[in-house]
Amino acid sequence: MRKQPRLTVDIIIQVGEGVVLVERKHPPHGWAIPGGFVEYGETLEEAARREALEETSLNLEDLKQFRAYSEPSRDPRGHTVSMVFTARGVGSPKASSDAKTVGVFSREDLPQPMTFDHREILQDYYNAISPQKLNVTIQKGTILEANVDAIVVAANSLGIMGGGVALAVRREAGSETEDEARRRAPIPVGEAIVTSSGRTGFKGIIHAPTMEKPGLRIPPENVYKATLASLKVADASGFQSLAIPGMGVGVGGVRREDAARLMLQAVRDFSPRVLQKVLLIDLDEMMVECWRGSSRD
Repeated sequence: MRKQPRLTVDIIIQVGEGVVLVERKHPPHGWAIPGGFVEYGETLEEAARREALEETSLNLEDLKQFRAYSEPSRDPRGHTVSMVFTARGVGSPKASSDAKTVGVFSREDLPQPMTFDHREILQDYYNAISPQKLNVTIQKGTILEANVDAIVVAANSLGIMGGGVALAVRREAGSETEDEARRRAPIPVGEAIVTSSGRTGFKGIIHAPTMEKPGLRIPPENVYKATLASLKVADASGFQSLAIPGMGVGVGGVRREDAARLMLQAVRDFSPRVLQKVLLIDLDEMMVECWRGSSRD
């Protein structure tokens, strides 16, 4: 018989200015969003109300579906698919059922450790109700001197670091960084990868292709795609700060004004979970001025 994922519900319960979390009594131990398995014959909403009452002693108002989460590795016990709800709690939170303790936490003081993918779920929730925005700094200089967790190179899909910023980074990092990128090629435009940083001292180097092969002219939208891909990979990798050079303005042939506008648009469009700071940095004074001009628009 083929294995099937099990269906669960999780409920983000708002009480006052915080959300209700339970400390699990059974493995995996840690703090979690209240929830559990859907029983045969129950609707998702019925399961959510039952689990909330069993674990927190709270009734629910304004119960709404938020988002489904289905990554097979999200639960160490096996593949589960969870429908996450949001609701307001009615009553006083009190631990029961398989909850060891219960608490109400703000966005800034979420407890450790949290189980499953529940920290990411809560970040998605907070970003939905009050999106986090990145702190953007613009600076003239070399990216290799940036005080950040990771840096970006505007790569090609083959992972070849043959010119411009990419070549300078390869010379400083050593050939193993390029070798790693080439082993993972092809990297589609609109995606990015993170490799080790060699001798540079950064936590990682992000390779974000703007073109499929070295030396190609590119459409301006590739700059937006590569910048957004860089931000996504940096955030998923747990980096808190990221430096990005001018993208697509060398052999790619994109006008600096267009590249600056599209890069800043990608930064504005992105809602991070972990990433906090983005440094736009380049030795090209015109690129720096175009960023500054676009940031004021």
